Amino acid sequence: MNLKSMDKKAKNYFVIVIGAMMLILLLILIISIAAGGRVSFTVGENKIKQAAISYFAAREDELPIVGKSTTISIDKLVETKKLKSLDKLFKNKDAVCTGSVTVTNNNSFYLYSVNLDCKDDYKTEFLYNKVLSDNTYTSTGEGLYKINNESVFRGEDLNNYVTFAEKTWLIVKINADNSLKLINYDESKKSVWDNRYNKDVKSSTGINNYRVSRIKDYVEEFYNDEDIFNSKQKAYIVAQNVCLDSKASDAVISNSTCIDVLENQYITLLEIGEFVTASIDKDCNSLDDVECTNYNYLANFDRAFWSITSSKEATNLVYQFSPAPYAYRASTPSTVKPVINLSSNAIYSKGDGSLENPYVIKND
Repeated sequence: MNLKSMDKKAKNYFVIVIGAMMLILLLILIISIAAGGRVSFTVGENKIKQAAISYFAAREDELPIVGKSTTISIDKLVETKKLKSLDKLFKNKDAVCTGSVTVTNNNSFYLYSVNLDCKDDYKTEFLYNKVLSDNTYTSTGEGLYKINNESVFRGEDLNNYVTFAEKTWLIVKINADNSLKLINYDESKKSVWDNRYNKDVKSSTGINNYRVSRIKDYVEEFYNDEDIFNSKQKAYIVAQNVCLDSKASDAVISNSTCIDVLENQYITLLEIGEFVTASIDKDCNSLDDVECTNYNYLANFDRAFWSITSSKEATNLVYQFSPAPYAYRASTPSTVKPVINLSSNAIYSKGDGSLENPYVIKND
């Protein structure tokens, strides 16, 4: 065996391999330069978002006040050199795109939402639009109903699940402003609604005034817990007005105007009328109709849970769903299912709304 000959062959092989690798790297570099750092539409959306964040970081006085929004065009971001022009951004060189970024101030947390329109090539899809396109309106049976300019889910077997903040939620309705009202699906912790001394009944069984209740403190602590909602996720939660009208046990649920409105709440509980409306049983009309638990996805929770609605019968009674609405002493521990409103500017990422494949929003 000629060792010198083998060493020479090995060296030649090594040189060939190194040469081939260098050639491949050179080709990759040439292609990269030719492409000019072009990216996919979804990656481009994030670059546009970051450009808007950079723009407003130097112009904080242009940011909206709480509860308001402002919109900046992509052309403005290009003009101020925060972003390259769209004809040089995307891999699809033939795409003709326009767009903007909406910045919303939700409780001093800023949500940046890109709205990109590249015609047939790509278009940003907002979650509320995806839900509406997946669920056509109906007036019979299970599905989405148009009620007072709101899109309300009714029935038992629905595709109204969404993942947010690493938790599963159910879409109760799409509000008139296209925000989505969500109730937590998997929360199982319990709390009293209230346990203060009530002079009317002469016992510490609670006072059914939500404004000063223990349960209001509880859900606000849930909202403020950084382990549940970080600042990025709080930016998606918009303020809502809730109805605190007390109800008699035989009250007929109608669409009458609310008298006692609590405004600008970032987290709350389900109103009893929303539970009744979710049933499509023809015999569900008032709170004491047990039929309201039929064909009702909100009756399918495996634990009783609190509503926000107080009873007219006594000042220490509040309605639970167990599963039918029933007035219990406020001092009774029961599950708390927080309710939030998700911004209309939440962008759809994936999912079909089923429990197995819930809707997912982008950049959650």
